[in-house]
Amino acid sequence: AFSSLQDIPEKVDLAVIAVPAQASIAMVEECGRLGIRNVLLVSSNFKEVGEAGAQLEVRLANTALAGGVRLVGPNTMGMVSTPAGLEILFMPLGVKPGPVDVISQSGNIGLQIMELSMKEGVGICRFVGSGNEAVLDLADYLAFFGPDPRSKVVVLYIESIRQGEKFLEAAAQVSRVKPILALKAGKTAAGAQAARSHSGAVAQSPQMISDLFKQAGIVETQSTEELIDLVKTFSLLKPPEGRRLGVVTLGGGWGVATTDAAALKALPLASLSPASMEKLNAILPPFWSHANPLDLAGTTDRKAHLEVLRILSAGGEADALIVLGMLTGVRKYLGQLFRWKWLFLEHGLRSLIHLPRKLFAKDTGRQGGKSGEKSEKGGKRKKGGFRLSEFRIWADGPFMTEIRKIMGRYGKPILLVTYLPGTAVQMTRRFHQPIFGNPERAVVAMSGLMEYGGYLDEVTRGRLAIPERSLLRESLPEEVKNAQVPDEFQGKRILAHYGIAIPGNGIARDEAEASALAGRIGFPAALKILSAEIQHKTDAGGVFLHLENEEEVKAAVRKIRRRFPALFQADGPSLLVEEMITEGVEVLLGMTHDPHFGPLLVIGLGGIFVEVLKDAAFAYPPISPFQAERMWRSLKGFSILQGVRGRPPADLEALIQATVDFSGLVGEMGRDFDSIEINPLLVLSEGRGVRAVDALFIPKGRSIP
Repeated sequence: AFSSLQDIPEKVDLAVIAVPAQASIAMVEECGRLGIRNVLLVSSNFKEVGEAGAQLEVRLANTALAGGVRLVGPNTMGMVSTPAGLEILFMPLGVKPGPVDVISQSGNIGLQIMELSMKEGVGICRFVGSGNEAVLDLADYLAFFGPDPRSKVVVLYIESIRQGEKFLEAAAQVSRVKPILALKAGKTAAGAQAARSHSGAVAQSPQMISDLFKQAGIVETQSTEELIDLVKTFSLLKPPEGRRLGVVTLGGGWGVATTDAAALKALPLASLSPASMEKLNAILPPFWSHANPLDLAGTTDRKAHLEVLRILSAGGEADALIVLGMLTGVRKYLGQLFRWKWLFLEHGLRSLIHLPRKLFAKDTGRQGGKSGEKSEKGGKRKKGGFRLSEFRIWADGPFMTEIRKIMGRYGKPILLVTYLPGTAVQMTRRFHQPIFGNPERAVVAMSGLMEYGGYLDEVTRGRLAIPERSLLRESLPEEVKNAQVPDEFQGKRILAHYGIAIPGNGIARDEAEASALAGRIGFPAALKILSAEIQHKTDAGGVFLHLENEEEVKAAVRKIRRRFPALFQADGPSLLVEEMITEGVEVLLGMTHDPHFGPLLVIGLGGIFVEVLKDAAFAYPPISPFQAERMWRSLKGFSILQGVRGRPPADLEALIQATVDFSGLVGEMGRDFDSIEINPLLVLSEGRGVRAVDALFIPKGRSIP
């Protein structure tokens, strides 16, 4: 032991500090002075305890940065690197090596993830409890783990994301190389409060986080149980190339439950082709379901079970399979039979004599049709019955060997649900294959696998590539570019400059100019006050719609003059005259400035859909046309755009292009504004485009009524 850091003669790669918070700052400073560049700070009582602790943490971070110290923590549970043989944990686990990297903002959740993963037979490559992230944060660890080929999966437990743009950039890079699985906590008000007291976390919208995760290729989970299911699935299987699911079950109830679970996850069941149906009919008894899910109704022909899986894997209909009930846990049954030996003795030898005949007799009542098929030796092969010759492959080990051969040959993942739920974890560990105890968990795991496979396909096809476009801000007209608070007319000029269609309009000073301008634009017309200081003009009584002639325009101007006399005392126009758009679906295109993620695109349908039902979607701008379409289709009210109650379908193509154009505007100009909003944007019928009938630009730090 040494009395101080400076007494250590060798080079120190990592210093672990566990002293009171106040004393830790001096020790970090000493590490920097002595050239110790890596520090794990276990100490707590920083920002998680309030304002005084937050100020202490600022001093800590400044000290570390000044000394060139890479600081993990404070308030961390520790770190693990099995490749380096390093395990520094508050509660030693004896971590086994494996393909999973874990980054956790909670030490105990991180330990739980590692323990449960190892229980399933999945080991850990590295773990870091990021703690309060005074210096290094989620994005730093993610960027470091991502390109390292020693791990196959990165797991995140997140309570808050403070440097959102940095995090999204790192995640988008890593997710193209390996899957990122994330559990975001603090989604409810109570959970967010608990997270703040735990690690000083910040509150963030669950919908916003989910949408941003999807955009960055992160697979989000909803519980630790679901996270562990995905960890074992992603560690052991590759994602499929599509989302069409095949379901094979030995009992109808499993098929129903799996179908419901798949529908809730929007996983389509594959339709069986005539060629596949013919092959299946040749090996199965007549009473199978003849549809997907394939209910084999308890068929005991073990070779037929495997042949069904080969046919579905070889065909082009299904991209992945969930198989229920074929893992029987024979070991457990044999053990149970041994415990029941006294029953056989009690009922006498005659029961034992008749048992084989009952088990292996042909079930003539259920066969129907032809009696069988040709066996490999040329004789008749009975369909549907149990065969003593197949007893070996009824054992789970040989059966799993065949399953691996099928997956290796056809490249399609197969998830299995065991007949005995209590054996699922043991089987996963034994066979190094994801095994589940119920259909719902298998479907959730398959959904995550398919989601990531779809993301990789989108990357490969270039669907996420942002269209190249020139920067447009500098070419704005000077009077618009220099406006401190753009009014509606100036705001619409900005929109038009970025390619977003606006109604025909103009500005006027009085009754004569307004009525003449309306005559040139055409009736019906709309009249609005023109003021950057009054943005919600309808509520203020400054909007008149459906004006049918010049007299109605003049009457509206007189009303505006009485309500807003100060507007007419200033120099310059005070009225906006505009073409009246009388049809279309109202939607919202907007920008919100999140304190941690910066300018974000937000879309939604107009009226109660956004305001009451919170039916909105978020994205980090700019976005591609594919991403724009996916955002609109994700809305619960999307069917309104497709035409309902006799209304024609809206011009979705024009809406997608307007969304892409608006995302370019937000990406280029968003940092100057707290909010930008087109509400409403009217989507006309197919082929007629869109019109932005309102434009609101609120500069940063400015509150406008």
